[in-house]
Amino acid sequence: MLLYFRSLLFAFYLPVLTLIMGICCAPALLISRKAARKCTKLYVKLVVGGQRFLCGTKQQLKGLENIPEGGVIIAGKHQSMWETLSLINVLDEPIYILKQELLNIPVFGWWCRALGYIGIDRKGGAVALREMTRRAEDAMARGAQLVIFPEGTRIQPGETGRYQPGVAGLYKSLNVPCVPFAHNAGLYWQHPGIIHAPGTIIGEFLPPLPPGMPRKSFMIELENQIESKAKALLPRAEDHAPVTPRTI
Repeated sequence: MLLYFRSLLFAFYLPVLTLIMGICCAPALLISRKAARKCTKLYVKLVVGGQRFLCGTKQQLKGLENIPEGGVIIAGKHQSMWETLSLINVLDEPIYILKQELLNIPVFGWWCRALGYIGIDRKGGAVALREMTRRAEDAMARGAQLVIFPEGTRIQPGETGRYQPGVAGLYKSLNVPCVPFAHNAGLYWQHPGIIHAPGTIIGEFLPPLPPGMPRKSFMIELENQIESKAKALLPRAEDHAPVTPRTI
């Protein structure tokens, strides 16, 4: 009962915070991308702090030394809202690839556009993929970090979805390293549902895959690394010894 009550409080806190900050910080959208990014980082800190205070959910990130300087692809599991927020305060300029429909949502969509996030029309075929690649190349040119979830949708902890070929296409076109990212957030920020369990979300950046790998080898290695680490984080995650951890 207490777990449900605390989760319910956070379920109320999150949309209220989002609406208030989305509107009150709206002037930053007209100033610059840098100003919008600073406001977004503050928002993420308040979300993380609220989750820790209300639900007892902490988080720890490992392997930060595996993120190279300059343009890079971060490819990871998608289990909850946590990974779409947590990386914002870790990466200098994260650019997310997301569904085009999300950019049309009032307030949320405004901020995604201002931050340079890339929407993709899943029914757009080759034309949509070329446009996505062009915008990703522009982001890489200014040293941004491209965040993509290769399975294309949320996956329950312990399960593996089909890794979509789009990540391989970007990897080849952009010619930058790709850092696999695994975590166990789905255990604590559950979806579907509102439950936020107490404990520690652990996320880990794995050694980067260098540019230039053959397409098939890249896809096999990316999936093997992400899935093996994600599954290793499932049982008694708190017992895993920290490696250069950073608590947010």
